[in-house]
Amino acid sequence: MRRWLSDRYNGLVDGIVSAAVLSGGLWAYSRHLVSLVWLLPISIIGATAAFYVLRVGRRRAGASRSIKTLSNPTDYERLALSHSMNARQNFVDDTHFFTSVQQTYRVAGNDGFFKLRYKGVNASRSPSYCFVDMIAGDSPMDLDDMNISVVDVADGRPLSWIVVSDDPYCKTIEMRFQQPVQPGSHFEIEWSCEWKGTFTRKKDYVFCNHYPRRRGIEFVGLQVVLPAQPAFIEGVRYDGRTIAMAAIQPFGQIEDGLWYGAWEIEKFRGNQKHVYVIQFERTDM
Repeated sequence: MRRWLSDRYNGLVDGIVSAAVLSGGLWAYSRHLVSLVWLLPISIIGATAAFYVLRVGRRRAGASRSIKTLSNPTDYERLALSHSMNARQNFVDDTHFFTSVQQTYRVAGNDGFFKLRYKGVNASRSPSYCFVDMIAGDSPMDLDDMNISVVDVADGRPLSWIVVSDDPYCKTIEMRFQQPVQPGSHFEIEWSCEWKGTFTRKKDYVFCNHYPRRRGIEFVGLQVVLPAQPAFIEGVRYDGRTIAMAAIQPFGQIEDGLWYGAWEIEKFRGNQKHVYVIQFERTDM
């Protein structure tokens, strides 16, 4: 609000000053005092409007450049990120505190194979019966083709799950614990899926956004597995500005003909709106 008033105040001052100069010049030219009487208000209105338009235009142009930088820094579409950000506004997890989240994204040809492991504790005062998570891709996908698997890490037993929302580019599922997790009790769940046709570009990306985890996360580990060592790869954090994750650039290694890149993020606070994007350029295409 303060900035809004400041912008308009500056525009008004610029307009009045310019109007005075313009009116003075016109009066000097006409050498009639009466000209100043009607020229001054007209000039003030016109000059103020002109300066306002110019200021707003520059500010919008700057904002447009910023949006382009944030949403498309390497000129590839990010349907998955867009759909995920919109969908995550519809659910909040204020029940669980997570001690560890491990996310692995494996690229094989045009297809993606995702594995996500959540280790946490029920931080509420009531039993917890389920856990909700989301996955997104850059191609439309049918749930029947995703081969979703959910297991309880403690004993390897499969867990039941249901669909909360089924958008072509974004899926939200609810995973049910074998037994209610009591307040203060721990759990560890791993689920995996496939997303065919989501990696079709030479320059591509994966992302991590845990904004709905309101009680926070102690540690987040990200791993990207590529068919070959990338020509370029980096982690970028978006929080209204673009900030390179210099402290957590990838530790890369080649194993069994695949390239592994890993990142570690500590203290992912609840309500933190940061989005972490791993962007890379493939050499196998």
